[in-house]
Amino acid sequence: MTFATLTVVTWSLTGIFVRMLPGFSSTFLTGARLLIAFAGLAPVLLLSSRWRALRSMMVHAAAWRLSLALIAYYLLAVTAYQFGTVAEVALFIATSPMFVLIARRLKGNTIEAREKIGAVAALAGVAVVMLPNISAASPLSGRRIVGDCLALLAALASAVYASEYRATAEREHLRVDPIVVAGLTFAAGSLLLVPALAFSPALAADSVANSSIVLKFVGLGLVSTAVPSIAYALASQKLPPVITTTTQLMIPVFSTAFAAAFLREIPSVWLIPGGFLVLFGIAYMMRGPAAKQREYVVPE
Repeated sequence: MTFATLTVVTWSLTGIFVRMLPGFSSTFLTGARLLIAFAGLAPVLLLSSRWRALRSMMVHAAAWRLSLALIAYYLLAVTAYQFGTVAEVALFIATSPMFVLIARRLKGNTIEAREKIGAVAALAGVAVVMLPNISAASPLSGRRIVGDCLALLAALASAVYASEYRATAEREHLRVDPIVVAGLTFAAGSLLLVPALAFSPALAADSVANSSIVLKFVGLGLVSTAVPSIAYALASQKLPPVITTTTQLMIPVFSTAFAAAFLREIPSVWLIPGGFLVLFGIAYMMRGPAAKQREYVVPE
């Protein structure tokens, strides 16, 4: 449970670090985040056999599909936190299992009544949170809607990754190590810094000279990216799927608490009933045999 708890706490800080770094483009933030994460993950790869696994994985197209899905997830999530509130964005990113269910249905798989009920409850929760923003015609509400929509797209990208992760193992009989995929993702995604630096060289130079900003970037890349990626992979190996999936649902709760404590960001009153519906729906949808629970685990 130590690794599962560490995963929840560190991932929950992502939005806090993003909001503490205003003025940077989402491309710059994502590129820097993944570069620092790769630097933090490199010792783990080098001190194990995973470094050789990383090199061998690079020749497989499936590995690049997985990495691209994760890069899209990180970019969308960072952008969502720049627009929306931390609490709402974290909640909507947690709806990833709902998109996994939709993907299964599109493939013609049978959907159980339990899963349908859970999905409907989660969708109702999303509507409860978003509708007040849609009905309020103000620039602030407009930004929050954009953030919420980007968060849902991030959840979709995460679901694409989860579905492709399992399909790769089943279809190509390729052993996929989440830490190795994370290493490839961090290395490839850090290249986003190249175009970002080309458009903002002065901003980048000022950032390097500011120790406070550097520490926040380290927090975003190391604490909220590299550490949870390793901890989640270890937790998934040691704990049953029902535990890992349930702990993921605590991320929006911790994110809301951290946002209130560090950013003085008080959530909307609609977040309580809407958030309860979303988390209840996802948890109810994931109930059942271990094989079913494993389908909804997103090994980021």
